[in-house]
Amino acid sequence: MKVARSKGRKAGGAIIALMLAIISPHASAAELPRLVRTHKIWDAAPHNAFTDLARWRDAWWCVFREGDGHVGGDGRIRVLALRDGGAWESAALVAEEGIDLRDPKLSVTPDDRLMLVAGGSHYGGGTRLLGRQPRVSFSGDGRDWSAPRRVLGENDWLWRVTWHDGVAYGASYKTTAPEGTAADTGEWTLTLYKSGDGIAWEAVTPLAIPGRPNETTLRFRPDGEGLALVRREAADKEGWLGTARPPYREWQWKPIGRGIGGPNFLVLADGRLLACGRDYRADGPKTALDFITEGAWPATVTLPSGGDTSYPGMVEHDGKVWISYYSSHEGKSAIYLARVPLPHDGREARAPADDAELSAWLRSMLWDHGYSGAEMCAVLGLSEVELGEALTRLDISADTNPFRGGEGLQRLLPYPGGRHPRIGFLDGAVNPQRETKLSVFP
Repeated sequence: MKVARSKGRKAGGAIIALMLAIISPHASAAELPRLVRTHKIWDAAPHNAFTDLARWRDAWWCVFREGDGHVGGDGRIRVLALRDGGAWESAALVAEEGIDLRDPKLSVTPDDRLMLVAGGSHYGGGTRLLGRQPRVSFSGDGRDWSAPRRVLGENDWLWRVTWHDGVAYGASYKTTAPEGTAADTGEWTLTLYKSGDGIAWEAVTPLAIPGRPNETTLRFRPDGEGLALVRREAADKEGWLGTARPPYREWQWKPIGRGIGGPNFLVLADGRLLACGRDYRADGPKTALDFITEGAWPATVTLPSGGDTSYPGMVEHDGKVWISYYSSHEGKSAIYLARVPLPHDGREARAPADDAELSAWLRSMLWDHGYSGAEMCAVLGLSEVELGEALTRLDISADTNPFRGGEGLQRLLPYPGGRHPRIGFLDGAVNPQRETKLSVFP
């Protein structure tokens, strides 16, 4: 993207950078943007819900359930594909006669196939659950899928599969009998399983969590430490975060301070834990995002959502987290995609908290400091398309600069960072951080 710069205010010209030991309280803050934009990618079925997302073979893959409503009927799994620079398209529809396939999750097997795991519920033509058993399916191209195959046992729900060092791990929750039947005691158990092929599973250990534990996401750090984020449906209903070392038989658990539905999280490249899921609020459920810090999930970032919502897929890619989720805040339950720039402590990019902050930095970068489009993208963590949309929406261009040709004006502005102000004299320079220097404009 080419951006017309304001003349006469390029770094190394009229700018005098003051190397001051004054650091804004926000200079190294690692905060997510409070304003997250999303777009709808699918709403073809009467009810579209329960998503997951994967990056595989240089393409994006999104899966979710299509049905007539939240429960009941013969739910099918829609598979969407997106090539870079293209548009989302339907790649496949996975179905099983008489079975409601639900909560699909994607993973990539050691032999580079896509694996799909889903719940398989039987309602007998109504909405009362008569039985369930997990299903798995595999594909070598994302378009042709094997027939859904039953795994584990009746009343199990293997909610997500995560591969680590060639082994598949997943936590299955189980009821004594279908909920609401005479044999149902109300007790739910959670067990960690592992598999070498995604089909034959063996129990690793029971996960001793009270309060009806159920939906569980497992992740692994590079050193092998296992982490588990668990939804709880009874008692105080707070989610629990667990940690364990190999062979993952002994777990330590801590509550995260609030409930979370459809829990998902990532271990980011820098080691931080970023979680997303349904946050239960006084004004109704929302899909929320935040770091897990000191064992707590504050859920301070709200994605555009409401009503029937959550079940996010999450992928870290090129300095952003891509998030698929579903929501009914626009009336119909539909599938949405968000791309959230990641904040970086001590690095070049830092996402603005909202449009007011974004506008202030764009005006400073374009009007005063003469940044190029690429430099603005790097500093703000935006793509070229996102930058162009922001400049248009906020009416910021060289032509709208009110300071063009101003005489006798003196202004002191924080330096945006991202490039060193002493262009042409960089020996011994360090990466300049935003707001650690000041620029004087005569």
